[in-house]
Amino acid sequence: MTASKEANVVEDVEMKDTEKVEEKKDPALLSVEDIKEQCRFIRRSVETKEPRFVLRVLRSIPATRRKLTPTVLRTLFRSLYTTDADKEYGKELVKFVEPAEELDQAATPSRAKSASPLCPEVDVYLSLLVLIHLLDKKKGEEALRCANLLMTKIDSHNRRTLDIISSKCYFYYTRCYEVLGKLSEC
Repeated sequence: MTASKEANVVEDVEMKDTEKVEEKKDPALLSVEDIKEQCRFIRRSVETKEPRFVLRVLRSIPATRRKLTPTVLRTLFRSLYTTDADKEYGKELVKFVEPAEELDQAATPSRAKSASPLCPEVDVYLSLLVLIHLLDKKKGEEALRCANLLMTKIDSHNRRTLDIISSKCYFYYTRCYEVLGKLSEC
């Protein structure tokens, strides 16, 4: 009996500090990473012809719109619009976003310079985010110009993979006209 009692004795051992102190990331940097991940989902949806990835991105718009700041948008444009053909579209979108500091380039790696051009679905999605940002900031006239530019982009592409995103764009397009009281002109 004594041997079994000794076997049941549990010794307290002091635990060493194994917790690592995690660095808190900048919320703007986390937002940029989230939106880049959404762009990857859109690209994957186009490549695999699976609409569920785009639907997942569109379902996350309410959470994404709360994270949109000029810093986040400008950093996204700098890191995603890298090829010469894309820079023109990026410059058009930057005009609608108020000046702000961009995040450090080392913290947000951009696409490779030799990468293929940004797919139209991602370009339209980023334009949609700018439009939503303008509507949230109550900049109606700028939002209307952005919405018209967005509709021009959508009309220039005849792709079935763009249909799901363009439906959301049409909603915000009519929302711009409604906010300005020009719904009859739409």
